[in-house]
Amino acid sequence: MSKKKKVLFLISIGFNIFLIAIVAWGIITMNFVKEQVLVTEVQYNLVELEGLIENQIDDNWSEPNLVTTKLGDVLNGIRLGMKTGK
Repeated sequence: MSKKKKVLFLISIGFNIFLIAIVAWGIITMNFVKEQVLVTEVQYNLVELEGLIENQIDDNWSEPNLVTTKLGDVLNGIRLGMKTGK
């Protein structure tokens, strides 16, 4: 192999390693973002919904619309998680 081909080969290898690193970093970042969306938009709202249902049971369902509203927030979070996952 000539010296010019060796240099081009080494540059090509370096560039490929660089591109692989960029793709890996992007995948890791997207997985982190998906996880954060699910935690903040779904899990947090589910915990709040559970507490709200307990309070409504204790208060003989004085304001049942609060549960419906919070359930809507949970469903919106699930939809957002599904969109983010795609």
